Amino acid sequence: VQWGSRMSLEVLRVLENVLRPELNIRQQAESQLLEYAQQPGYALVLLELMGKHDIPFDYRQLCGILLKQHIAKHWTTQTDKYVPPVMSDAEKRQIKNAIPLVAADANQRIATAACVCVDVIARFDWPDHWPELLPQLSAMTQSRDTNHITAAVRCFSFLDFGERELATIFPVLTPLLLANFENTANSPELRRYSLKCLLSLLNCLNIVAPGTKQLSKLLSPVIDRIIPLFGSMLLEPIDTQGNFANRLLLVQVATVLVRDFSKLLKNVVEPVVVPTMFRVLSTALEPYCATIVYGNQHSHGITDNDGDRVDFSAFIWQLLELLQTIAGCNRFHSSLLPHLNQIMIGLIAFMQLTQDQLELWVTDPNEFIADEDDELKNYSIRIACESFVNEMLDMCPNEVVAAVIAAVNYRCAESLQMKQSNPNWWRLFEAAVYMFGLVIEEFGEVKSNVALPAPQQILSHILAPALAPPTVEYLQARALWCSGRVISFSVESQTHQSDVAQMLSQLAQLIVDGTSQSHSIPVRLNAAKACSRLCAALNNDSMIPHAITIVRNCVQLIPHASRDTLHIALDGISTALKISPTVVDQTNVIVQPTLLALWISLHNDPLISESVMDVVKRLASSPNGLHLLREKALPTFMSVIQSFHSQPVDFVSQAVVMIGYILARTSEEVPGTPVERISESTQMRLQATCRCLAVLAELGGQHDDGEIIGSCCSSVATGVREVGQSIDEHTLSIVLRFASKLLQMPETSLVSIDVGRLFSNLIWKASSRISSIGDIVKCLVSRLETVSAFSVQQSLLIPLIRFAVLDSNQFVTTLFQISLPTGKNGLQLVMFIWLQMVCENGFVGTYYTKMSALALSNLLQLAVVDERLQFQLQWPVVSESAPKDSKRSTRKQPQPVVTETKAVRCDVKILEAVSVYLDDSNPPEQDEEIVDNDDEAEDDDDEDD
Repeated sequence: VQWGSRMSLEVLRVLENVLRPELNIRQQAESQLLEYAQQPGYALVLLELMGKHDIPFDYRQLCGILLKQHIAKHWTTQTDKYVPPVMSDAEKRQIKNAIPLVAADANQRIATAACVCVDVIARFDWPDHWPELLPQLSAMTQSRDTNHITAAVRCFSFLDFGERELATIFPVLTPLLLANFENTANSPELRRYSLKCLLSLLNCLNIVAPGTKQLSKLLSPVIDRIIPLFGSMLLEPIDTQGNFANRLLLVQVATVLVRDFSKLLKNVVEPVVVPTMFRVLSTALEPYCATIVYGNQHSHGITDNDGDRVDFSAFIWQLLELLQTIAGCNRFHSSLLPHLNQIMIGLIAFMQLTQDQLELWVTDPNEFIADEDDELKNYSIRIACESFVNEMLDMCPNEVVAAVIAAVNYRCAESLQMKQSNPNWWRLFEAAVYMFGLVIEEFGEVKSNVALPAPQQILSHILAPALAPPTVEYLQARALWCSGRVISFSVESQTHQSDVAQMLSQLAQLIVDGTSQSHSIPVRLNAAKACSRLCAALNNDSMIPHAITIVRNCVQLIPHASRDTLHIALDGISTALKISPTVVDQTNVIVQPTLLALWISLHNDPLISESVMDVVKRLASSPNGLHLLREKALPTFMSVIQSFHSQPVDFVSQAVVMIGYILARTSEEVPGTPVERISESTQMRLQATCRCLAVLAELGGQHDDGEIIGSCCSSVATGVREVGQSIDEHTLSIVLRFASKLLQMPETSLVSIDVGRLFSNLIWKASSRISSIGDIVKCLVSRLETVSAFSVQQSLLIPLIRFAVLDSNQFVTTLFQISLPTGKNGLQLVMFIWLQMVCENGFVGTYYTKMSALALSNLLQLAVVDERLQFQLQWPVVSESAPKDSKRSTRKQPQPVVTETKAVRCDVKILEAVSVYLDDSNPPEQDEEIVDNDDEAEDDDDEDD
């Protein structure tokens, strides 16, 4: 397309209208551009206009944006953004030839737009369909025009090099990049993009060739030139309002080298990198405090052309990132130990609240709290310091705890000395309390030679000064947050001295008081955080009055919390309700309406929904709370399900789960119900539960979403267990249709759905209402024959094992009569899978393990007189194979291999399986997965078991 063509002139006129303020003119122009986008040559017109210097800059920049969008939509059909028609090969060729040259435009914004287009095209075509790119960029690096060199360097940084390309380009390009950076006469852009390109190459190198023998040969020249630059440039005088782009990038390069290529830096980190970093941080601390902490300079200032921050605060953050990387490196973390005390003292000063944070406390207190909890938030000095401390705690907890205690004592004493003369004295104290709170939970893990502060010392030297009136609310909030951690540690360490008990009582009262409406939102939110720990640690009847107050105050906090902090109030409510059913009884009237309104308005937020469902579960633990849930909440949940066609999937799924919580305790009576009304009340609830079951099973039968089907399966299983033999024929027929659908689902879908619970409860609780248990058993056996996933096999076995517990003789008879296509009967298939699971894998969940042991014991008794259990099993013989790599056989464990089978009588194998259970006298581990805790707790009370 030639400039001056009809199309280019028309596009230019349309662009003029796109930038007009009148809405109708702008919308008409945008529609015209969409029409042009359907015509061949449109992308070339945009590219031509981008490169023309005699048209207004705004038009050129708009062309760059439109070209990038057009390429993303029309370059290839192999993308989610594709919109027809696809661009012709001839047009693509012309664009690829010209776009790198447009990237060399003297205007940085036009150059950036063109570079972005190169990036988009390269993702589609390079290297296979754009082999000319590397030669073209390499030729541009030899130009005398720095704009061409800069463009080439920027484009190089976008490419994801494979090992073959990297081996060729790395030794050629890196000397050029370093020379560009070292030459101070070059433009700031060229120097900056040269280091960015080097960073990109280092990241590619780590991905494609992390362990090659050529690594040292490739990187040694880079390290030899970059480390001296790190040692000299970082020590240049600090101008807090200046541009730190080059120094910041140098630190990023050093961070990547330490993280990914530490073996090659063993001779430079301790003598050069660590001392330089300490000197810079020590030098930067005073100006940082003067300008960012106490002054009016914003912590988020200068950005480069790519939008990356290059200000003083970002530079400090990057230095702390390097410090954390060294701390996490096994090779180098010990180099920090001699300086650990001074590091911690310095970090406390860097962790002081800045002016920006204090302004955020006032203007958006919820955002202030949310930022503190966001561990991934970039450029947060506090979070960077916290990450370093946590990294060092993993490496050397004893040394870190000792250093933190010393640093906290030092900074607290220094802060109190300033109290009379400096109104900002509290900032240093607050940061020290924050640091102390980070390590308090590690006290129980350190060795006895570390001098830990006594509980009364913690209270008198750290918490009391922070909470003593007149309080500074910032300091009060931090002290309450820390108090929760102190209580958790004190209880977990099982220290029961009278002074500890007195301290816990004082702190508990302060924390609870902190949730009241008389305090600011951040103070109340920090107190709510502490309440979660307080209730979890002191979970006894003495906490009931406190727990009631916590629930009421946290409910009052909800309207003032944001989506990012609501979970804090909800967690406080949930842990307080867990203290005792009395707490539920005293507070459920105020909790439920707030909870329902919150769930309806914010159901699409998974974190909030999870917290709401947890509170509902707590409310259902009390008969009074459950009664109110049935009256007030259940109709709301049912209305969501009955209108499921017009509701979001997650909304419906959550409603199903919460109905399951309510159904789980159908048979419970509200305390105080007259005896003569218990039967009538129970009957009404059973009828209501049947109606819910019918709706849930109908929903599961009609819906295709796996999450909803799984939730329905779980809740229907719970409901069947509760109504048992009282289930009516209409409801039972709907439940059985739903159960039949579950067995027809693909195995991959069944993995996440506990089908076994539903069938087990049908056999256990409703067998007298089912005309033919044999048909259900046959369906289970047929499906069991076709699945291989362990979790699905166990799920399908559970109802069959339940059947064996209830009536072992009927179990054998029913299975023996089922013929399978393989020629086996159902008994042979089930016993083989069941015995193999017991002898080789074991059941997941202590209750199911017990049930399997009981069922096998029953069958073992029966096998003495019943020949049907004396058939031959073809049992696999497992042998240990030698490792494949004989040279490294000492490092490899022999692998089990099935080489043959042998005939073993089923009753003999049953005896072996029972002996496995008898030999397993160890109690289950604390972290053992328990399948469906609620059901297991209910089932354990059953006399049959």
